[in-house]
Amino acid sequence: MIYIPYDSAGAQTVLQTCKDAGVKVINIDNVITEDDYELVDGIIASDNTQLGYLSGQWVAENHPDGANVLVVHLQTAESCIINVDGFWKGIKDNTENAEAFKEVQVVEGEGSTETSFNVVSDALQAHDDIDVIYCINDTSALGAVQAVEDAGKTGQIDILGKDGAPIGKHAVKDGTMVQTSAQRPTYMGYLGVKEAIDLLEGKEIEFNTAIESYSITADNIDDYDLDAWDSLEE
Repeated sequence: MIYIPYDSAGAQTVLQTCKDAGVKVINIDNVITEDDYELVDGIIASDNTQLGYLSGQWVAENHPDGANVLVVHLQTAESCIINVDGFWKGIKDNTENAEAFKEVQVVEGEGSTETSFNVVSDALQAHDDIDVIYCINDTSALGAVQAVEDAGKTGQIDILGKDGAPIGKHAVKDGTMVQTSAQRPTYMGYLGVKEAIDLLEGKEIEFNTAIESYSITADNIDDYDLDAWDSLEE
């Protein structure tokens, strides 16, 4: 089974059932919690720390005097928890003034455009000093874009996403988002099937594979196909 859990912490029952039935499991994309690692045969995911780190690095470099940050989270996903930790590490490693970067609020966007629009709209009403909105995916970021536009603050608040999805790349191109850290979901799926076949053939596989991510900004957006995710080499 190739398994992408929605709720990392709630995956144990499914994984234990598979283990008891002798079903081999490759966990891809959203990583299960470390306590459940023994229940899967392999993990393939983006380097989730790096995904957040690249966004934090952009913020540190483009806000040298500090920033007030709103985080739009998906707190049931282990990968998103790691992303946010990586984001703050990216800031701290790239500034000498880390205390100037403040977390104004964390809101639960559920990875959804509609939910993120609602919670960001509320946060903008509660806080008039937000400089940066960091979102755990591009879908959430689009909700933030709409909320910022409705608040009349387009161009005043930098919005960052994650995924490098076509919707995110188009937003970077049109200037409504400033950065997205890109994943390679096509390659993840490819490796998941490849490792599943290797397991069935009795071959050894690497247990935990981290796929390198990359930063997409206005400076390099023209290097990418706006209407595609990643691509596989021929």
